[in-house]
Amino acid sequence: MIRIKNKTECCGCGACVQICPVRCISMREDAEGFAYPHADADACTGCGLCEKVCPVAVRRPERAPLRTLAARNTDETVRSVSSSGGIFLPLARKVIRMGGVVFGARFGDDGDVFHDFTADEDGLYAFTGSKYVQSMIGESYVRARDFLRKGRPVLFTGTQCQIKGLRLFLMKDWDNLYTADILCHGVPSPAVWRAYLNAAVCPPSSAVAGPADGPLEISFRDKSRGWKNYRVVIRSQGREVLNEAHSDNLYMRMYLADLMLRPSCHECRAKDGRSGSDLTIADFWGIDRLMPALDDDGGTGLILINSSKGVSLFQDALKDGAEQAEVRIDAARPFNGGFQPERHVPAGRRRFFRRFAAGKEDIMRLFSDTLNPTPAVRLWLSFVHRLRKRTGRLFDAL
Repeated sequence: MIRIKNKTECCGCGACVQICPVRCISMREDAEGFAYPHADADACTGCGLCEKVCPVAVRRPERAPLRTLAARNTDETVRSVSSSGGIFLPLARKVIRMGGVVFGARFGDDGDVFHDFTADEDGLYAFTGSKYVQSMIGESYVRARDFLRKGRPVLFTGTQCQIKGLRLFLMKDWDNLYTADILCHGVPSPAVWRAYLNAAVCPPSSAVAGPADGPLEISFRDKSRGWKNYRVVIRSQGREVLNEAHSDNLYMRMYLADLMLRPSCHECRAKDGRSGSDLTIADFWGIDRLMPALDDDGGTGLILINSSKGVSLFQDALKDGAEQAEVRIDAARPFNGGFQPERHVPAGRRRFFRRFAAGKEDIMRLFSDTLNPTPAVRLWLSFVHRLRKRTGRLFDAL
């Protein structure tokens, strides 16, 4: 029976929930807003399947990519709706034209993020763009297995831990399965995202047009002013309710400072090829220094091709539709923090979530206080941080 003794031992993929033959496991949000499995001990049969499919518990060796590429789609319309190089859409279209199905993360009308699938090319656009929130997998692994059993090609996209969870859940290799993961910085709390979104689109006083009154259109990586200077844009019924540079946006500042990541993200066990994905897609930060000829500030992708199946899909989908060049992975690695399997836990993280769980403070004020602590708080956080480094202990006093 699955038991989570330390929050770093669960990435929230939900593989254990979906594999359980008696459905005795459910996901519940904790005080930080991250979902963890809870098993009904009375209903559990002790089969052990939940532990066998856990991507944190099951260790895999590192695996180097077969090829590493800088790539960007030559179709500017496709690239404009993508976070970086516009590589996902051609891959997904290829699978659908093979009679297949594509799984990916999408926004709901209320801004929640969840996994879904489509067999329609028009439906792929919901999966484009970055979603800096942990997606709810739901029954996606079960549905993917159903399609695979029927002989249909499946492209499943997600974070590295989600792809590792899928592959463990399936328990065997499938010739008709293609997987692509993102080089993940980490996933923020869905509850924090909901609190922020509510405050951002329904502010008590604002210079924007007013609160949202319909389905939300959200872009974490709007490139209207360039790929490097991307913006966070939220629209409702065609009207902008928020438009901020990522460097000014409080949510993005918290995310990029690692202040609201899932605990397991600080000790990720799915990076360095351990997920088993066929392809890994990332932003090619540093392209302006390594390959300036491929940098037009419109977005360039870093593609890690990890398997022969990935080579075949990439070549078939993008042989005539992308500018690409080989690059050494060691040259690209220093520019992208997503390669790091371990991320330092910031001194203010524990304090932020403790105050967030209390539910008594405005989220924007809480963000500001966490990002810009008073001199007294900075001194205290610095002291505790030094003490932790020296002793290796975690103090509940923070």
